[in-house]
Amino acid sequence: MSPSWLFWGHFPPNFKDDEAARRPCTPVVRLLEQCGVAPGCLWRPVSLGRMDQLNPELFSAAVAKGAGNLERGVTDFLKWSRLMEYQFGEPIRPNLERIWGAAQDEWLRRRAAPPPLPPISQPEPIQPPPIPDHSNYFVRHWRGELPLPVSYWVNGILGCLVVGISRGFVSAVVKTESLGAVAAADILLYVLSLAVSVWQIVGTWRSASQHAGRGGNAAWAALAKVVLVLGAVNLARLTAFSTVPQIVEFSHILAGDNKLPSSEIRVLSGGNEVEFRGGIRSGAAKELERILAAVPQAKVLHVNSVGGRVREAEYMAKLVRGRGLITYTSEQCLSAATLVFIAGKERVVSARAKIGFHQAWLPGMTEAQRRTSDESLRQTMRQAGVADDFINHVLATPHESMWYPTIQEMRSAGVITSESFGERFAASGEILRSSSPEDIDKVWSALPGFRAIKEIEPETYWTLVGEVSAGIQSGKTMTEVRRLVRRTSERLVVKYLPTASDEVLITTRDGWVEMLEKFKDSDSQACVAIFSPKSAPADFNYGRILSDSENTNNMAMLDRVLRSAAQSDSPRLNARTAEEDLARIRSNLSQIYRDDLHLMARQDEWMEHSHRVCEMLLAYYRETQRLPQKRQGNLLRYLLSGVSPGSSEVQQPAPRVRSAGADQARAQKTSQLTDLVAQGPSAFPSWEAYMQAYDSTRQQAIRQRNEDLMMRQMLEQIARSQDAGEEGR
Repeated sequence: MSPSWLFWGHFPPNFKDDEAARRPCTPVVRLLEQCGVAPGCLWRPVSLGRMDQLNPELFSAAVAKGAGNLERGVTDFLKWSRLMEYQFGEPIRPNLERIWGAAQDEWLRRRAAPPPLPPISQPEPIQPPPIPDHSNYFVRHWRGELPLPVSYWVNGILGCLVVGISRGFVSAVVKTESLGAVAAADILLYVLSLAVSVWQIVGTWRSASQHAGRGGNAAWAALAKVVLVLGAVNLARLTAFSTVPQIVEFSHILAGDNKLPSSEIRVLSGGNEVEFRGGIRSGAAKELERILAAVPQAKVLHVNSVGGRVREAEYMAKLVRGRGLITYTSEQCLSAATLVFIAGKERVVSARAKIGFHQAWLPGMTEAQRRTSDESLRQTMRQAGVADDFINHVLATPHESMWYPTIQEMRSAGVITSESFGERFAASGEILRSSSPEDIDKVWSALPGFRAIKEIEPETYWTLVGEVSAGIQSGKTMTEVRRLVRRTSERLVVKYLPTASDEVLITTRDGWVEMLEKFKDSDSQACVAIFSPKSAPADFNYGRILSDSENTNNMAMLDRVLRSAAQSDSPRLNARTAEEDLARIRSNLSQIYRDDLHLMARQDEWMEHSHRVCEMLLAYYRETQRLPQKRQGNLLRYLLSGVSPGSSEVQQPAPRVRSAGADQARAQKTSQLTDLVAQGPSAFPSWEAYMQAYDSTRQQAIRQRNEDLMMRQMLEQIARSQDAGEEGR
């Protein structure tokens, strides 16, 4: 037959001729007629295709269940089929037609059977009362006993509310300005969020598994499970790569934050300045607040830090803004420490300081956390007046690297307000930490110049060490400390240069020429200050004009001068030849500078005419470079022996001054105590013992100096007498 289904009462034209189709229905029709039931109200499908064989037990169960469904009024085949598939699953789909027919037969048989006799009444057994379910709402969700919509939607929203309220609690803890409390609250928040997420996923999964058995839609249950699987995968990823690393980092904070360098806070310059040095650990802001409360007169905060915790740095920056402090960096200010630095009312850096910027960072930081952190840093720097281009460069620098902008870049972007060359603030940083006489001696003993002073003039050396140490620790500026060193070095150059070799004299002169060429046009007052310290103002800052390399060259020159003067006899001065060369140079210069040449003899007017004087000094020393090398040394020695240019007085250079380290005869007369003093404080059990020995040897040195002065005056008198005799002859 062509149709797949046949209906009672609606036969196709050839139904009566189709014996095979009509045969199965005949007994049923007869039974219905006997019961008085019209057969036209039912329909019976007949499949003409081949059906797969079912397990007999499953087939019997399906027929019984199908007959029961017919008894409940499900007589539409399509609805009956969907119900059977829901109850038995996919395996019965190919056999639904055969089961439908058998179920109809079973249903009709049940209706035709006589009603059962009433059962013999028996006393009903006493049943115990049902045990009420005392499980709370959260346990029922965990077991999957709640409906799927409640587990998925209601409890999902409830979990989000719990986590949101917890975040509000953490925000309240942040306002306490305690990084340790914030770290503890963050750990609790992460643990709570993880517990809520696991509770939601497990309970919803179990509810979805029971949803179909409770008469729910299996498709919705499957879709919910797919979403739960995706959520579980994302939760595992966040836990492994974000939550766990951040919990570990917060645990380090609670354990003392020993991964970062320790910090140190010092009060400088009588309480007017405070230095913060080291790493920014948890609790650094509280300690700084305690120190500032103890010295309310403090106006400057030295920030020499490698950085650390961003939130702790924000707490410190709030203190700086609240007190209106000036911030100053003498060495380095890196990473999170820059937040403290830019909070200053004035932001000053040393010419040698390094300021380093990069992105904020936390282990396991997510993209959302990164965006929040960058936006917070952007707002902080904007409030400090920093340009957007500079901020963009900072945020584009990965946390693994460091960007060190130049002084000019920071000044243009508004990061700093001024630059210091050591003239404004007390010494700080590593210089202050290593300011004991022992530390200074350890550093200076490895430097040329200072090492020569220690060997040749130990008394001068230890006096200078003591003065520098006391100056740094008392809060003097670096300009004042450098002035102590410069004054001593100038005195030693004046003392020893006239007795140095010609080679050293010429090398020193060439260094002067380079210095004059550098400052002649750019800074003529600096030129005058270098060559005539008494012409410079008392507060003149040599740190502004001399770089580290130039200071090193000056100390190397001092080393050559001292060693040359102490180790060899100075050549005899030919004053007449020097006067001839000097007259020739003066004649050449007078044709160019005319009456201005008289300024060379009036040093008190040099600063007023600095540009002209600097130009004439350069021309003067260039003229000496045109002389033969031997006569260059002779003329320089003549000029350095106390005879001013333009004077007709001729002075024989003093004999070489012999030091305790170079003169064996004097070394034999040096007492054992003097030798110990020359070794420094390390040779004594205490600093007080060293100072007592130092005072004793100093008195001895003063007596020896007076004797040397008398001898020098006598030798000078003899030299002048000899020169006068030669002229007479």
